[in-house]
Amino acid sequence: MRQLVLKSGKYLFFFILILLINSSCDEIEYNIPDVPVYWEANINQVGMDLQGTYYLPGLGYGGVIIYCAGQIGDRYEFYAFDATCTHEVNRTCLTLKDEKIDNKLCPCNLSSFIVTCECCDSKFNLGDGSGHPIDGPATLPLRPYKTTFFGNILRVYND
Repeated sequence: MRQLVLKSGKYLFFFILILLINSSCDEIEYNIPDVPVYWEANINQVGMDLQGTYYLPGLGYGGVIIYCAGQIGDRYEFYAFDATCTHEVNRTCLTLKDEKIDNKLCPCNLSSFIVTCECCDSKFNLGDGSGHPIDGPATLPLRPYKTTFFGNILRVYND
C-alpha cells in the first residue's frame, strides 16, 4: 500500500510540474490593437545606421520603434515594437519622450534604448529585445513585431 501511495504521489508531482510549465509559457495578451504591419527598406536609403533607435510613423497602431542592438556574432540584430504605451492605450500616448525629437514626421533617431511614455512616464527597455516596462504604471511590454535583415534590407512585419 505504501508503495502505491509513493508511486501515485510521484505521478501527481510530475503532473503538477507539467501544468506549471505549460501555464508559464502562455503568450502575452497585448492590449494594443492588432493591425497589419509590413515595412521593407534599404537602411542606407532611409538613413538608418547599424545601431541606434528609430521611430517610423504611420506603421502599426501608434508608429513603430526599431532598435538595432548592433552586431551579434556574424549578423545584426534588430527589434521592432509598437510605439503605443501599454498603460495609456491610444495613438497620442506614445513612448517617444526624448530630448532629441522635435517632431514625429520622419524616421527619427532616439537617443537611447530606453523609451518613455509621453503621458504616464512609463519606461520600457528595448535593449534586451523584450520591450518590458522598467518603471512607471505600465505592466505589459510593448507589442513586438518581427524583423529580418539581409544585405542592407530591413523588413518589419507581423503575421
